[in-house]
Amino acid sequence: MEENSKSNVTFNIYGGNNQILPNATEAVQNFYGDQFADQKLHSEGESTDAPHEDEQRKLGNLIIRLFGKIIDIKKGAAIDAETEMLIEEVLGTTVKDDTIIDFTHINYTETFKSIIVEILQKSMYEAENPILRHVYKNILDIEQLLSNYFYGFYTGQISYVRDYLYISWILWAYLVNEEQRMVQQENAQADKPNLYAQLKNFGSQQKDATCQLLTFNYTSYASQSSDTALYFHGSLTEYVDVENKNDFKLENLQGIDIEAFFKNQLASEISFDPDRKSLPIPSFMPPLKLQTVISRKYIDIWYQASQMLLRANRIIILGYSFSSPDNFFCDYLRENRDAQVVIIDKNIDAVSRNVCRILQLMPNRYSRQVVNGIEHRRYDNRVTIIGADLAEIDLDKYGR
Repeated sequence: MEENSKSNVTFNIYGGNNQILPNATEAVQNFYGDQFADQKLHSEGESTDAPHEDEQRKLGNLIIRLFGKIIDIKKGAAIDAETEMLIEEVLGTTVKDDTIIDFTHINYTETFKSIIVEILQKSMYEAENPILRHVYKNILDIEQLLSNYFYGFYTGQISYVRDYLYISWILWAYLVNEEQRMVQQENAQADKPNLYAQLKNFGSQQKDATCQLLTFNYTSYASQSSDTALYFHGSLTEYVDVENKNDFKLENLQGIDIEAFFKNQLASEISFDPDRKSLPIPSFMPPLKLQTVISRKYIDIWYQASQMLLRANRIIILGYSFSSPDNFFCDYLRENRDAQVVIIDKNIDAVSRNVCRILQLMPNRYSRQVVNGIEHRRYDNRVTIIGADLAEIDLDKYGR
């Protein structure tokens, strides 16, 4: 492709299973006790087998009680406006903190840790459990967790380094295990092409257009759909020794034995010995306002992504609500004012608000159409937001 040429279609893929570890949020407050368990059991279509349902309800109640106690502690330690005013009046000092407790240095008891470990282990082997699925999709936030520990890793403090090594590799193992499980499930339903299969077919059918793929997901699906797919935040198939600036590639991710990899390879590569220090971490990053370069190749990837977006005639964004603080991508998107932008996400109201804020559009000025029962909103004659589930769409319709 020539330097000043434009590709006709650029796909940006987001979403995916990007949750795993505790981040106590409103989900805990919205579903309390039996109400939480009942709602999740019935909304997920759980069978009415009484003993099984009772066991699930107890599990849901246990999770809510545990996270509820953490929320209570966090709320109780918050410095409210009245307390802040008293501190300033009595002591004559400016309050710089939001709470009276530094929650980054709290240690949980063995009881709590053993329960969380048990819950996570159950979620690995009971993928269809409605309570556990709600926990790791809505309560446990991988991006928030990585963000909290990512910057600490670069302080050089041994405790932060160890924490991030442990958490990042646990997340990597979980996501690899999920991908392996999904592949098995998709193989059993080979007659139903998934989103990435559609992308692969779409790209191969282009004659006069160049179809390029940019993903924020970590899984290897995008690379199977396109040999030139760009991983904006890294992928599961690579890891980097940040101490010695060496990149490593993992072959056959879907067939890798995770436990054997940890024991036989990774354990020997991690070293805190000053004479041969080695700190390998998975080559993925959460979306951050300040991007940290963990490997030199990211500079090339981000440059390629910027050129891809600036040259595109049409940009199709799948499953991204624009709620994450990904300033790099949003800046690139704003710069290309000529491209037709198509955004497909079932949460059309939230996406519309965020897109209008980021692209500086008037939120109430759009044309509305309903096509085959699916709402379409068109802004400024160039941005179309489609309120559809990704599993229901036909990419050929929107990509051509």
